[in-house]
Amino acid sequence: MPRPTPQDRHVDGVLSNVGMAFFQDPRFYVSGRVFPRAPVPKQSDKFRTYSLSELLRLRAQKINPGQPAPQDTGTFSDDTFFCEKYGLGDFLTPEDIANDDGPIPPEEVLINALMQGHLTDMEIRWAATYFTTGVWAEDWQGVAAAPGANEFLQFDATGADPVETVTQARRERANAVGETYAPNVAVIGGEVWDHMQTNAAIQDRIKYTGQPGAKVTTQMLASLFQVEEVLVAGAIYNSAAENATASMTQIFGKSILMAYRTRTPSPRIPSAGYTFVWNQPSDAPAGLEVVVRKIPRPEMGNRTDYEAIQYWNQKLCSSALGIYLYDVIS
Repeated sequence: MPRPTPQDRHVDGVLSNVGMAFFQDPRFYVSGRVFPRAPVPKQSDKFRTYSLSELLRLRAQKINPGQPAPQDTGTFSDDTFFCEKYGLGDFLTPEDIANDDGPIPPEEVLINALMQGHLTDMEIRWAATYFTTGVWAEDWQGVAAAPGANEFLQFDATGADPVETVTQARRERANAVGETYAPNVAVIGGEVWDHMQTNAAIQDRIKYTGQPGAKVTTQMLASLFQVEEVLVAGAIYNSAAENATASMTQIFGKSILMAYRTRTPSPRIPSAGYTFVWNQPSDAPAGLEVVVRKIPRPEMGNRTDYEAIQYWNQKLCSSALGIYLYDVIS
């Protein structure tokens, strides 16, 4: 009688300590971190904007004794928002759960997938709203040589100095809106961030802060760019249709957005953008983050539905508070 083979002695199963779940690091999703999130009581409403040009036009005048002060005033306007409804869902049957041999509970996989789906959608819509040309007060384009008006030398071109270019862009906005509201946050596309690690001009500026060839950090760049925070936008998504060959796509291009934002919602401090979040409907999360609701369906074979619903509006509030640099590297 032949001896049993290893295959006879062992039936392959699924390992419990090794798996491949490609959930993305939330650090690389910036849409919820650039501009403040404002919870709102109704799906639509208005917010007031007091005229920058009028407020900076007003000046006291010299008057004679007994003469009344001249009358003058600033103006304001109202803008609107509307929180659209966004959703993604899936379900598990009792059989799905009982038969699953994977190392991660199927409910955990499903919930993480739904949450990532929301984050991906918000990121794509954020980039389309803010991280593109024709949105902000100024668009500057990087060129390989001889930059002209509203152009700059691409950061990977010989002689380019990213810090000088960004400083000039910040000053351009400060001269237009006042130093108080000069850009205080910079959003950098992933490929531009990679270049920053080896850019000679930046390395020269930080060479005395550590070892030669020291790693460039977001904190270092924030200091060099004179902003509070630098955010690296490195998220990707599969732009192909379901069941088609995957097409992994960078959400953010070779660009930099510099803008002024308030950290928390305020009626007195302007912000280049807001994400208005309506959390009053019964199917909306109570807070500002993505939440997955678990809904038993006994009438449908005891399956359990999972739904992630959000109501929000990514709103451009003041184009004057931003400047967009594109084609930053070749």
